[in-house]
Amino acid sequence: GKIGALLVIKSVCEEFGAAAQPFLLPLLGGVLGASGDKGQKLKDAAGDALKALVAAMNPYALRLMLPTVYECARHDKTEVRVTTLNLVAELASGKGVDAVAHELYDIVPVLSELMWDSDDAVVEAATAAMTACTDTARNKDLKAFTPQMVNCILNPDTVPACIHELAATVFVQEIQSPALAVTVPLLARGLQEAETVIRRKSCTIIDNMAKMIEHPEEAVAFMPRILPLVTKAAQDIPDPEARSVAQRALATLKSIEGAALQNKQMNPEAVQSALLECIAQLPHDQAPKEGFDTVGGGWRTA
Repeated sequence: GKIGALLVIKSVCEEFGAAAQPFLLPLLGGVLGASGDKGQKLKDAAGDALKALVAAMNPYALRLMLPTVYECARHDKTEVRVTTLNLVAELASGKGVDAVAHELYDIVPVLSELMWDSDDAVVEAATAAMTACTDTARNKDLKAFTPQMVNCILNPDTVPACIHELAATVFVQEIQSPALAVTVPLLARGLQEAETVIRRKSCTIIDNMAKMIEHPEEAVAFMPRILPLVTKAAQDIPDPEARSVAQRALATLKSIEGAALQNKQMNPEAVQSALLECIAQLPHDQAPKEGFDTVGGGWRTA
């Protein structure tokens, strides 16, 4: 039965560790789903199997897990939603901290949605998961604002006060993708506020942060949600001075977007040269022996 299957999953994880992950990862949805069963023995078995799965997983398999995580986070049963959110919080606080940071653009919108769930237990778990996830951004300029940014999702009336404070912040640390991702809910709300001063300060924050982006690719996922709102602000804010601030932020974002697109245009010869350089640095017993010609720089054919 189900309990037997869960015991097998636990045993295989404990015996083979990460080597079993490719075979067991497709079963994650079933394990999470079992956590919402009415029978306590089955729920306990599901909990033990989930712990074993997490202990055995390679954190960089997170991207493969996320579709299942998102599905279970919206499950009909409250227990399943809560268990899934607790899993996200555990990964963000432990072995999956770096992997979670790289996936924040996808994770944050889902957690934001669940922070408005009709069940208080889900709201509490989603808020805890969001707090843990935002901490993975590890940006010292934003760290002090993390509780406020999370609170703004739950209480939109606190957005103006947080925008005012963040606009006065001097950013000194390089801004990377995770830091941009955690600010999206706040800045998106700020750009849609009725007060011109809040929209203006939101654009100021965006411009200040964007200027601290050293690698344009970091901002690619930031653009779809924020760029249209800044474009709208640059067009329809009635106050000329505030509109000019929005236009300046828009120009900065457009510049970054253009640089990112330019960087995506890979030179095949440069890629091949970099690959050969990496291969040349491999220990002799790890270097490819068949298929790739490390001298001629290509794949050998029969």
